[in-house]
Amino acid sequence: RPLGVIDDDYQADIRRLALFAQDQWRTSPRLQTYLGLRWEGLETAVGSRITGTLHNRSSVLSPIAQWVFTPSLSSKDQFRLGLARTFSAPQPWQLLPRRYSVNNSNGPTNPDQQGNPALRPEIAWGLDASYEHYIGRDGLVSLGAYARRIDDVLLRSLYVQDGLWITTPCNAGRARTHGLTLDARFALADLLPTEANVQFTANLTRNWSRVASVPGPDNRLADQTPLSGNVGLHWQ
Repeated sequence: RPLGVIDDDYQADIRRLALFAQDQWRTSPRLQTYLGLRWEGLETAVGSRITGTLHNRSSVLSPIAQWVFTPSLSSKDQFRLGLARTFSAPQPWQLLPRRYSVNNSNGPTNPDQQGNPALRPEIAWGLDASYEHYIGRDGLVSLGAYARRIDDVLLRSLYVQDGLWITTPCNAGRARTHGLTLDARFALADLLPTEANVQFTANLTRNWSRVASVPGPDNRLADQTPLSGNVGLHWQ
């Protein structure tokens, strides 16, 4: 289709400020405690000569806590538990209302793209737990789990305007995510009597998500990778 010429100027003024305090100490010989408090603020002024400037301001006060427990002073095992509130600001390109047009069959699978100056940041509560077992000098095998409750989750909205398909980011209510992660790194010499300098690394992650505003089934976050993994051998 012929591309139209849009005579407009765009501007974005984004200001972020974060303040935090944290401390850690041994609550007992087998328990370490980490506590913190973080304040983060975001102020945006985004617009164009035609649409005008939209001002948006948001902030969040985020507590952070983590505990590390060792069953005994000589144990090679430890357990971690963490609770935190997180603040994820939108990227500048997601805010700018400039239209990026396509010229190869605009449609629902190939729409124009446009930013949204009214975007708010994602704010989430998160809980993390893991079991860690140390092998040899610096080898480690760990199994972790996490859960997140996200407010104002960022999704992409698809609509038709003046006969053209357009996609734009938007805040879409609440979403929940959770997952499991298995990590391993150790030397072959930690398992077998050998002088070969061979290092082994591996990772396997499984993720799930649900978006409340999208009817199920399969109402997961499109940007989330359901399953990922890697295996590596390093020989010197």
